[in-house]
Amino acid sequence: MNVDDGSPPTLAKAVAYQSHLDDPEYWRDRAEQVRALVDQVSNQKARDAILRIVADYELLAFRAQERAKR
Repeated sequence: MNVDDGSPPTLAKAVAYQSHLDDPEYWRDRAEQVRALVDQVSNQKARDAILRIVADYELLAFRAQERAKR
């Protein structure tokens, strides 16, 4: 389900978004998808930006995992 498809907000979208926030595997998968782009980019600044995004996704995964422990 694409949560941000441009259509008006709905309860289903809110629930889907919340489930992603608390799902560490979702964020790890996103990190891997973005990491796969690095090899396709030759510009170093763009590569660095992509790797920062990967790090952010990994941090979100860590935080989701920590929330799950509570």
